[in-house]
Order: sequence, then C-alpha cells, then structure tokens
Amino acid sequence: MASPIEQILESVKNLDFSTIEKVTGHRADTVDEFMARTQVRGKTNFGRGLVAGLIGGLVGAGVKMLVDRAVTPDQEHFEDKAAAAVVDSADLELTEDQQALAETVVELGMGALVGGLYGLLVEAMPEAQNEDGAALWTTTQQVAAPLLGLAPAALQDEAQDRLGNLAGHVAFGATVEVVRRGVRYAMEEDIL
Repeated sequence: MASPIEQILESVKNLDFSTIEKVTGHRADTVDEFMARTQVRGKTNFGRGLVAGLIGGLVGAGVKMLVDRAVTPDQEHFEDKAAAAVVDSADLELTEDQQALAETVVELGMGALVGGLYGLLVEAMPEAQNEDGAALWTTTQQVAAPLLGLAPAALQDEAQDRLGNLAGHVAFGATVEVVRRGVRYAMEEDIL
C-alpha cells in the first residue's frame, strides 16, 4: 500500500483539469498562472496581509503536521516539544487526550502566528512573495521567528531526521504562500 504522500503525488500526476472546469464552471490555473494572478498589486494593507497570513499559517501548520506524521511518524519535532512545554506550563489537570488536543491547538496557533508575520512582511516588502523572495521567507521562518521565541533557528533544530524535518517545513512554507496569496487576492477583489 502506498504512503499518504505517494498517494497525493500520484493524484496530482493524474489530475484532470477539464474535470475541475466541468464541476466548478471555472478554468483551473496552472501554478504559474495562479502565482501571477494572485500577486498583490494593490495598495499596502497590513490588516489584510496579517489576516491572510494568519489563515495561511493555520492551514500550513495543519499540512506540516500531516506531512511530519507521514514522513517521520516516530520523530518528535521542535514544534511538538514547544507545544508540549506551553501546555505543561499552564499547569492544568488534563487527560492524555485533552493534553494531545491542547498541544495540537498550540502548534496550530504557532503556525498561524508565523504565517501572520509573513503576511505582514509581504505587505511591507512585496518582493517577498516572488521566487526571489525565498530568502526572505527563510529569514522569516528561521531567523525572525526564533528571535521572537516562536520557532527554532536552523542550528537549534533538534530533529534527528533532517530530510523529514525539511519536508514538513517545505510543505508549511508552500502552503502558507498559496493560501495567503489566495486569501489576499480574494480580499483585494472583494470576493471575501
């Protein structure tokens, strides 16, 4: 049986855009078309950028958690440890299930916060959303967030499997950018 990641990759390879068009009534963009169409060209709006980034970060954290569990199921990641430490510091009497749920909520919140910071960064420096802005995304995720105590710097990451850890972070970053762009575009076009 194929892993969840292999199933997703196989589904993407066999994606039939004409079916999407028939079902939705809209033409499906290629990745390049989506990225070009959703690049914000309007007036800077930090409120919209923050909200779009928060939503992107929330979704990105969920995707990262799924990728981490699929790629490195037995590995405890920094985010897992940080979330456990936050919940433990609350000094609440929780069952095991409640503890796990609280840790998940904290981890999603950390992702939303990092996404929100990225959304603000893109509003201040729109070039951060271009391919040339990859270094800015890395800076936000690996430098600014650790300075705020929100995420680990690359050298502080305790994950044993670097490739597995990288997969989760790549999934997080890509998801944040796609969702942030889509939400920010929808706000600009008054769709939301």
